[in-house]
Amino acid sequence: MVGIPKVVEPFTNGTGGARRPQSNKADKSGGKKVEQAAPVDATKYSSDYIKKFKASVETRQATFEEMIAWLLELGRIAEEIVELAIRVKKKLKTNDRAKGATLKFECKKRPSSNGQLYISIRIRREGSDVTKGLTGVESAEARKLLSPMVGRDVTTSVLPLIEQINAVNDALTVLSELAPSFDDFREPGQSSLLKAWAKAIELYGIAASDALKGRIDQFLDVDAELLEQAFLFNHERNNVRFNSILCRMVLGHTDPLGPRGIQFRIVRKIIPTTGVRVSNPLVSVKKYRSRLQDKKALEASLGRAPTPEEMEEVRANRRKRSYTPWITVDLISHCHLGTQIRDVLHRQKKIVACMEGWSRDRDFFQQLHQQRVRICKKRT
Repeated sequence: MVGIPKVVEPFTNGTGGARRPQSNKADKSGGKKVEQAAPVDATKYSSDYIKKFKASVETRQATFEEMIAWLLELGRIAEEIVELAIRVKKKLKTNDRAKGATLKFECKKRPSSNGQLYISIRIRREGSDVTKGLTGVESAEARKLLSPMVGRDVTTSVLPLIEQINAVNDALTVLSELAPSFDDFREPGQSSLLKAWAKAIELYGIAASDALKGRIDQFLDVDAELLEQAFLFNHERNNVRFNSILCRMVLGHTDPLGPRGIQFRIVRKIIPTTGVRVSNPLVSVKKYRSRLQDKKALEASLGRAPTPEEMEEVRANRRKRSYTPWITVDLISHCHLGTQIRDVLHRQKKIVACMEGWSRDRDFFQQLHQQRVRICKKRT
């Protein structure tokens, strides 16, 4: 399968650095042979990774299908909110503590709202008229606001309505990235605002579902290109050796949206009997090299090996820095791939170009999936 090198998980020693590979050469102390590590089945690791990769992609496809189907159900979700609102409004009329209180709803016609339903409570008592907005208010804050005004019983009934409206509003905000606009589906008529809103949501959900299909197809095209570029990157490295750079997809084993992106890894060990390549993420190698350089500089200034405490003090005084996940000329030199600088950077440039659109779409799918899960929880 393209883009899948035969790589196992990173290995480190107790300090976070890469473990030194074992060998069968004589050591410096007395010529005693160092025992070779137990053989590792290369086929097992390769097939295991392929199996996980396929499962991750299948999970992603199932999530996409669920999101598409969920958008087709937005109309039913909106109708449930309308039914709940009607029940709550009746309770306000029959509850003595809530006399004078009414719920007000509004769906503003502006691009920024994209069909969001605004809810507020209005209370008229003893010549006073107070209106409090409830849209976007968290449950704890809403309870604290409503309880003194309408009592605990009515507040308990209103809270689920507020939560469901907020959840749908947040989903509509995410969906505003898609081509259709909610305002395109408003139908003129004499029906109540809530019923008109629910009907528009139904039509909007159908259009949004089609738009989501198109964005998913676009994403999958880029995903195929990204895997192809990963395969070419690995293919162009020829024979893999110690310090070679590999490219692989990062698998989120429990992630509903499948592979999380591309990661470059540095080979730190090759098991001779099996050919399995043990690698560390590029960022961890950069951190390890930075620490090693600090250690050498401190050792040169002290004239002796620094203590762990001295090393920690030096590292603590360093300006905090983040290590990029991308290959640099310095890293290529460290990996003794100087003759491949042009090819490595050229292929990385293509991978980065794919990743820009790929990551943007995946982030959108992640937000939409989270909103879907949130709404489904509110309905149960």
